[in-house]
Amino acid sequence: MTNDELRELNKKRRIHQIAWVTPDLEKSMKAWVDNLQVGPWTVLIDRVLKEYREKGIEVTQTGQFKEDFHYYLNTEPKLEFVLELGNCPLLNLPKDEYPTYPAE
Repeated sequence: MTNDELRELNKKRRIHQIAWVTPDLEKSMKAWVDNLQVGPWTVLIDRVLKEYREKGIEVTQTGQFKEDFHYYLNTEPKLEFVLELGNCPLLNLPKDEYPTYPAE
């Protein structure tokens, strides 16, 4: 693809997701809220995530875009890359059952 073809293609594209991987989720959420007023953040833990945790694989970041819940797992020490789980169905989560940062 030439640069001109890429420029033409980019006129029609939309960004749907930008991801960051962080070693300290709590610190990063606090920094986003304190410095950029971005938040609140909903923090989720699921049964499958518990199974990964039991194998020594922790969640390092999670988020949601429309129907896509996604989780970044600390798989780099075992797999040499960061694994993202996603594309879960939209969940109707009761607000009082899941923490948010900062607390509402």
